[in-house]
Amino acid sequence: VSTQSTWGHRDGSVSIEPISRPRPSNFESDDRLDGLECLQSGTLKGHTQPVRCLHLHSDFLLSGGDDTIIVQWDLQRRIKARDFRRHVDAVVSLSSTSSGILLSASQDALIIAWSLCDGACLYELHHHFHFVSSIVILTFPSNVNSPAVTADAAATELDEDNAAAMNEDGTPGAETPPAAAPPPAAASIGACPVLISGSYDKSFALWELKEAGPSKR
Repeated sequence: VSTQSTWGHRDGSVSIEPISRPRPSNFESDDRLDGLECLQSGTLKGHTQPVRCLHLHSDFLLSGGDDTIIVQWDLQRRIKARDFRRHVDAVVSLSSTSSGILLSASQDALIIAWSLCDGACLYELHHHFHFVSSIVILTFPSNVNSPAVTADAAATELDEDNAAAMNEDGTPGAETPPAAAPPPAAASIGACPVLISGSYDKSFALWELKEAGPSKR
């Protein structure tokens, strides 16, 4: 199996080197890597200052640097597909969703969402007041939380218990102890991607990346 390893350098270049290893008997193909097996060693030049972060999305490599620019590389043709320009300080972390949204974090304290289809800036996330040092996108299953017990359901259950405690002649039976307060409703994360960001301001933030727009939790 031949896959690729990439490095960012201080001179603004990105190196690609093949890594070959025996194919294990239980190997399952990864389409992201199989499409890159034909690549040879080489250097991509698109930044004017040191490269700070790299991120692989499908057949594209994304690089961010001290020059405030994000470059999208077409690894099959070994060319620059486009660049993204909106940050005003070094780009230090990149992540993306399966739907083709790129998130970039910068020392300008901003997180910006981009479309990998056309390069458009989709929105900015404002929360941190110091360098954003890292971001990661996670996707949770829709049933990550158990259904919450509601107060109405607890009240109905209490009424049924009291009715069962009445004697046949209608007089009160054994007193039913008060029901315990229901637990607070769990916040449902849902199946949409969740962005987690960390910053030099000693805080982190969680954002739900919904189709209608992001919301901070």
